[in-house]
Amino acid sequence: MKEITLKRDYSIIQAQTNTPTAVLFYAREDVESELAEISMNNLDRLYASDMHFSKIAVDSKHFLFEGQHMVLPFVKIMDDGYPILFRNRIDFKELESRIRQILERKKHSALSSQPPQIEVIKTKILNIKWVAWTAIIGAALIAIIKFVIEVTKDNNSNKR
Repeated sequence: MKEITLKRDYSIIQAQTNTPTAVLFYAREDVESELAEISMNNLDRLYASDMHFSKIAVDSKHFLFEGQHMVLPFVKIMDDGYPILFRNRIDFKELESRIRQILERKKHSALSSQPPQIEVIKTKILNIKWVAWTAIIGAALIAIIKFVIEVTKDNNSNKR
């Protein structure tokens, strides 16, 4: 089994079996609805209870199913527990290209909606430096005042 990871958000798992290659794709939950755009007209519900497939992989929500005479080329388990089958064979390179496009679109929309984080960090650092310098100067002033008071007390006691 070979796994290709794209920017830690998505994984494509390609499993070599006796039958043609099966491809499974899965993603973080916050982008699953957008990924369904890739091939909406090829989606079909497949009720696993009606068919006898053995699970080949992968995690709690996503499996590859292998039957006696076929491998389902593209399967994803939905929230209701039923797998979705992409009937047409998916071109692996085209799928990867579309995933990268979605990633770029997500990245651009995230960048445009957020204030620049670097400026916030710089402001926090400046605030911390300002507080630190204020504390140091304040402590130095207190020490000087105490010293002056002590010297004044000593001078007054020596004069008597």
